[in-house]
Amino acid sequence: LTRGQRVALLGPNGCGKSTLLRVLAGQLPVVSGRAHTFVSTAYLDQNLEILAADRSVLDQLQSLNRQLNEGQLRTRLAQLGLNADRINQPCNRLSGGERLKAAMVCVFYAASPPQLLLLDEPANHIDLVSLLALENRLNQYTGTLVVTSHDQRFLDAIGITHRLIASANGWLSTAV
Repeated sequence: LTRGQRVALLGPNGCGKSTLLRVLAGQLPVVSGRAHTFVSTAYLDQNLEILAADRSVLDQLQSLNRQLNEGQLRTRLAQLGLNADRINQPCNRLSGGERLKAAMVCVFYAASPPQLLLLDEPANHIDLVSLLALENRLNQYTGTLVVTSHDQRFLDAIGITHRLIASANGWLSTAV
């Protein structure tokens, strides 16, 4: 992977897309060969485990970025559609779309945003407004992106440059 690439991992459910993301994130060892990541990485799995369930979004964002004051952080949260009454709620009380937005805010507005972003089915279980906000923010992201999704319209909207397709013979790579 090189800076700025946008790679879609494609294939049927159960073919290893999430496992590959976990290997890239350093959460699983490789079965054979080597995997090295030389840049800061953020992995947003389908359960958004990056978020502490019992802490508010605002609290988590404040711990990730001490350079911005609370008003500036609240503005960042509002830009992704998280309203003021929800950002002080524990994350386990937020809807799926709100949790995705919260995770994205924590990734993008951390003091040191990641250079490699790994997203596992981010378009699942969110409403259209949340999906459009996600697409907009991903289009502003300048790092490298690896994403799994079955939503071709979403992949087209975020400017995928490469596809890695699961096949019976392993992973096949194609440029878009």
